Amino acid sequence: MKITDDVIDFSENQPQVVDMQETDYEVINTERKIVFRHGRAPGDNVMFTAGVRDFKLLFPDIKINVHAVPWRETDFDGAIIHVAAQDLKKISPFTDFVSPMCYSQMLKRDEKWIADVVADMDRLCPGKILPSIQVYPSYIDDVFTAGSFRKCLIEAIKLPSMGVVFFSWPLFEKDSSRMEVVKEVI
Repeated sequence: MKITDDVIDFSENQPQVVDMQETDYEVINTERKIVFRHGRAPGDNVMFTAGVRDFKLLFPDIKINVHAVPWRETDFDGAIIHVAAQDLKKISPFTDFVSPMCYSQMLKRDEKWIADVVADMDRLCPGKILPSIQVYPSYIDDVFTAGSFRKCLIEAIKLPSMGVVFFSWPLFEKDSSRMEVVKEVI
C-alpha cells in the first residue's frame, strides 16, 4: 500500500487495516466497512474520491453510478471540483457510470445543454456518462411540457451518452403521455 496525493493506493487485492495518523482514513477489511477520520470539510473532493474508490475495492461486483452536479469542467471557474468536490477524472477508474443531474427545467436550461454536459463529462470519464433528466416539472413553476421532455430525452441519448436515467420514475404516473414519449424515442 502506498499513500500519494492524499489518496491511498491499495496494490493488493483486498484493503488492509489502515490506522495511521498520517492518513485520514481507516479501512477495516474484517468488518468490510470504511471509516473516515478526515480533518477536511465533509465535501472535500479527496474524501469523495476515496469513498468511491474504497467502496469499489470492498464491493467490486456492485455497479457504481455516481450522480454528479451538471457542471462542465469550466463552469463557475472549475466549481465541480472546488465547490461540489466531484473530481470526475479521479473517480473515473472506480465508477461504472457517472450521471450528471441534467434537470433542465429546474435549472432553466435548454435541452441542448444536456448533450453539452454529457460531451464535456465524457472527456473526463470516457464511456461512462449516463445523464439523469427530469420527467415532470419540479420545484419551480416554469412550463415543462411532454414536448419539452421529448427534446430533453433526444439530447440525453445522443452519443457519447450511455443511456438515460429518469428523475423520477413515479412522476410518469402524473402524466402518462411522457411514458409514451419514452416508447416513441427509445
